[in-house]
Order: sequence, then structure tokens, then C-alpha cells
Amino acid sequence: IKDAIAYLQVLDNPNDAVSLLRIANRPRRGIGDTSLARLNAYAAGLDATLWEATAFPEEAGLAAASARALKGFRDVMQTLMATATDASVVQILEAVLDRSGYVEALESERTIESRGRVENLEELVGVAREYDQAAEEPTLSGFLQECSLYSDQDALRDDENEGGQVTLMTLHNAKGLEY
Repeated sequence: IKDAIAYLQVLDNPNDAVSLLRIANRPRRGIGDTSLARLNAYAAGLDATLWEATAFPEEAGLAAASARALKGFRDVMQTLMATATDASVVQILEAVLDRSGYVEALESERTIESRGRVENLEELVGVAREYDQAAEEPTLSGFLQECSLYSDQDALRDDENEGGQVTLMTLHNAKGLEY
């Protein structure tokens, strides 16, 4: 699910370099760590964003095969960005899963783990569908914000009475969370 969310984050904000680095080679498409490092250095040298630098793979010093792969990735992302301007959140998510090749790559693995990931992605599509129906003005930004803020503890609170309650968290459980 993290990769699918990262795709959506890049569509929402192309300047999100962390998410862009995460998805550039997922599924594998021939854009390796060395190519991404060169692209990052090129962007830093121009004082440009990583997304802007993806338009100039040859100038960044990428090999021909990596440059072709990066061009293909950029074309897919630009198509998805065009879709994102006038589509519902569920349509955007379905387009991402279809056009990125992510689901296809998981299905080709034919493992129990990859099947579980595909089922998780199907659940994410269901959540997006519910968001589109429930939100007054559904937007990709709003969906991403809701996904990042909602946790299992929120579901527990929704099921219980609206009485005052305190939720405690140990330091161990907080590890890796940002406050």
C-alpha cells in the first residue's frame, strides 16, 4: 500500500522527492540507485526539483537504457497527472494501479505475500470509493490526508461511546511515528 500511496503523493505534489525516489523503480523498470543518485545530483546542481530533473536524463549522465526507462516512467506519471485533474479519487487510484504496472508485477510473482499485497490494494480502492461517497468535496489531497491521519485506534474510538477517554501509548509503540 505504501507504494500506491507514494504514487498518489507524487501526483498530488510532484516536488515530493522522497515519494518520487520510492516509486521510480517500483515495479522494476531499469532505473537503478546509481541513476537516481545522478539525477538527484543533477537536480541539486540546477537548484531544481527531482521531478523537473527527470525531463533531462541524458544531461544528468544516465546511461541510454536508464534514460529510456526514466522517460517511460515520466510519460506514465504525466498521463496519470492529466487523469488526476478531473477524475474521482477512486478513478485516480485505479489508473495508478493499472498504468504503473504495480499490480501486474505483484500478480506475476505468484506468492502468498504478493497475493496479500494485491488484496490490500483492493481494500485501498474500497477505502477510496467510500471516501468519494462520504466526502463533501472529495480531493486527492483530502484522501491522502485522511489516510495518513486515520489509525486503528480511531476505529476503536468510533465504535465506543462518545464519553471522555484517554489513550496511552508506550515509547515502544511510538517508535517511528512523527509527532
